[in-house]
Amino acid sequence: MTITEPALPPVAAVPRQREQRPESARTLGAVRIPHAPWIVLGGCVLAFAGLLYLSRNQDFFADEWAFVTEHSGWTLRGYFLPHNEHWSTLPKISYTILFAVFGMQSYLPFSAILLLVHTAAAFVLFLIVRRQAGDLIGIAAAGLLLLVGQGAENVFWAFQVGFVGSVLLGLIAIWLLQAPGAGRVRPSLASAALVASLASSGIGLFFLPTVAVDLWLDRARRRLLWVLAAPVAAYGVWFLAFGRAKVTQHRSPLDADPLRELVTYVPSGIGSGLAGMLSLGSHFGMLAFAGGTTVLTLLLRRTRPLPALAIGATVGLVLQYTVTGLVRAQFGDGQAMSSRYVYVATVFGLLIFATALAKAPFTGVWRPVVVVVLAGILLHDTMLMAQGAAERAAAIADPLEDRLQTAWLLRDAPGFDPAAGIDPARAPTLAAGDYIRVREELGSAYPDLTVADLSALDASAVNDVVRAVLPLDQTVVSAAPPDGTCQNLDPEAPFVRIPATDGTRLWFVSTSTFPVQMHVNHWLLGDAVDGPAVVHSIEPGEILMITVADSGQGLDRQLQVSSAPGTLGTVCHAPAS
Repeated sequence: MTITEPALPPVAAVPRQREQRPESARTLGAVRIPHAPWIVLGGCVLAFAGLLYLSRNQDFFADEWAFVTEHSGWTLRGYFLPHNEHWSTLPKISYTILFAVFGMQSYLPFSAILLLVHTAAAFVLFLIVRRQAGDLIGIAAAGLLLLVGQGAENVFWAFQVGFVGSVLLGLIAIWLLQAPGAGRVRPSLASAALVASLASSGIGLFFLPTVAVDLWLDRARRRLLWVLAAPVAAYGVWFLAFGRAKVTQHRSPLDADPLRELVTYVPSGIGSGLAGMLSLGSHFGMLAFAGGTTVLTLLLRRTRPLPALAIGATVGLVLQYTVTGLVRAQFGDGQAMSSRYVYVATVFGLLIFATALAKAPFTGVWRPVVVVVLAGILLHDTMLMAQGAAERAAAIADPLEDRLQTAWLLRDAPGFDPAAGIDPARAPTLAAGDYIRVREELGSAYPDLTVADLSALDASAVNDVVRAVLPLDQTVVSAAPPDGTCQNLDPEAPFVRIPATDGTRLWFVSTSTFPVQMHVNHWLLGDAVDGPAVVHSIEPGEILMITVADSGQGLDRQLQVSSAPGTLGTVCHAPAS
């Protein structure tokens, strides 16, 4: 007998369950990193130490000399007078305190304050971005700001504490307003931070619309819009009382030309800022502008609810270059790409795109890609930082330091001109007399030199300062001195060069039948003609009298008089009378 087993019903195919990955493995915004705030704080400390080391050879520069020479004369009103177009009360207070404590003996304290503000801004940015997009993106944002190589000007020039201070205080305001359930203390502090941001520089203006849009688009926090009342009122009062006098210092923003120039100035600036955020140069600006616009458009189309802070930061970024362009676009689109503006644009850019990156994949091959790209950007930024510090230090150490030292050496010369400029390019506001005054008051890190030491300095820099602070006395007279060694000017090669010392006199008697132009030059170091000449137009029969200024130290100089071929006349010279 055969026993058969009953047929079993077919087993239904069980669908294969896809392995569930933890949330932290799928998107950048979901990654959680233990002790993230402490990691960022440690990075800020290391960055502060490293950047301060790179700042060791920096010194006062360009517009900063206005603060150096004017600080002792600031009254209460003086602290509210604008620098260029900027409300600069807090930077002025900072410099006053630092001068009182450290004088000009070292620039490091000034650099340290700037770097303290800079690293604090990076940490507050981390707190904001972390809440918006998670730990990993928050850490990345802090790192990109800490080592913003394309914005190095705001890291190594202590004078930029105004711009960086506005950024820090604006970020503090945004962070304080992020908690929807906050009472009145945090919003009140945010309002005060916005006032302080405005009182640091004009960059504070661009955080007002950022905050306004952020609060307006978030219904839970819309009631906090009152925090803008105090900063708007404070800036309005300051502008009417002080600021409007300087708003047209460079040009009127209400003309037609500024509006036309914004068409290229704004995209150039925004593009360079977004490229700089990724450690790319300004030549990637238009590509970064196009890519950033595309990403932002996709962000707004796909994200619900709308990312309020990202939209607010976009408005702030656009206004940054729009308002700046109204008074500065005449200097060309290249001015929009300035390092100091790239720094600010980087902050707005990181606020804008953090939300978009939060939804980016972090699985499979994307993990090493993200790590490698971020590491590459930070490494390149570090290299740019070191390069920027070295270039600025070289610009100060070679021409500017040598010029300052030469002016200081000649300070007691009887022929010293206190109104002379020392370095129109690197210290355009600095007059020789003002430098002597503040150095006597505040000291200096530079050693005293002797005349023999001048030969070790940059010859062109020394000669420029000698020409400026010991100018020749040149005038047209009716009669020549009775004494002197004379020679006729060769009409084929009409120039005469003579050695000169303090008080040497030289005169040229024109015998041409037409007006001639005489080029007069003098210098201290070198055999070749160095620097620009002073041009005089001489009528027939007139006498040009030249007297070498008294250096008080018997400096031997070279003096040359020349003119165009065909010039006829007699050149005479005599020692000091």
